[in-house]
Amino acid sequence: MKEGRLLVAGSGGFIGRHFLQGAAFARNIEVTSVGRAEEQSARHIQMDCGDLERLGEIIEEVSPTHLINFSGNFAGDYETQFHYNVEVSRTILESACRLNHRPRVILIGSAAEYGLPEQCPLNESSPLNPVSDYGRTKLMQTALAESYQRSKNQQIEVILARLFNVLGRGASESLLFGSLTKQITRLENGGVIQVGNLETKRDFVHVRDVIDSFDRLLTVETPSPCYLVSGGRAISIQSLVTFLIEASGKRLTIETDPGRLKSHDVPSIYGSSELLFQDTGWLPQLSPEKALEEMIGGRP
Repeated sequence: MKEGRLLVAGSGGFIGRHFLQGAAFARNIEVTSVGRAEEQSARHIQMDCGDLERLGEIIEEVSPTHLINFSGNFAGDYETQFHYNVEVSRTILESACRLNHRPRVILIGSAAEYGLPEQCPLNESSPLNPVSDYGRTKLMQTALAESYQRSKNQQIEVILARLFNVLGRGASESLLFGSLTKQITRLENGGVIQVGNLETKRDFVHVRDVIDSFDRLLTVETPSPCYLVSGGRAISIQSLVTFLIEASGKRLTIETDPGRLKSHDVPSIYGSSELLFQDTGWLPQLSPEKALEEMIGGRP
């Protein structure tokens, strides 16, 4: 008999789907998934997590011992991002506090909270100064998490997992490599792919390594309030775009699309997951290139 109950909010998104498919923890506990996608688990509730009243009711009905929130928005207007990145998380936290036991809740933060860092590698104590609406709303979620950690620690256990750039099959087309994969798949030899700024450097982590980190955070005995989940190095966007084209086997030309350039583009950023390693033993096992090969080749 399985012990405990896990509620997965936002299960229809990129990371949520991978979590349900690959998380060892999810195979050893009663799982209820909530999201817009059609049935994903034995106990699936198809709905928009932005329906705050219904979401609160579901948390009360399921009474989860563990809850992980993958819902969020990074491509909408400010009001939409605030609703999904802040208000949904606040509903989850407040509803979880009303349960008759102390659940563990994992919220998903973002490297966008750091903005333009003065020094890397970043860690959990590095200054947070976001330059985008997405980063700002994720920082508001961090403030919420910290508030509940301080004032309601006896009622709820909150862990913030701050992710860097996640790569893998099914990545949103609103993200650079999700968009490039779609473009390359549709193009014939001699075609042109549209890109933004390729001079930047980012920290990438394979989605399966991210899922492994969640497995560990759901079970770690004495967790810290916040963890960075990162690859630990800054990689040139140009080099990964070149790799992706070569992996496709096609001869393509790269063209800069002014519409894809950002007004506040961070030149270089990378983090350190030393604390996560110390507490759980987690280390990334799969390279960004491996993820790109899977994305362009369709292999798991």
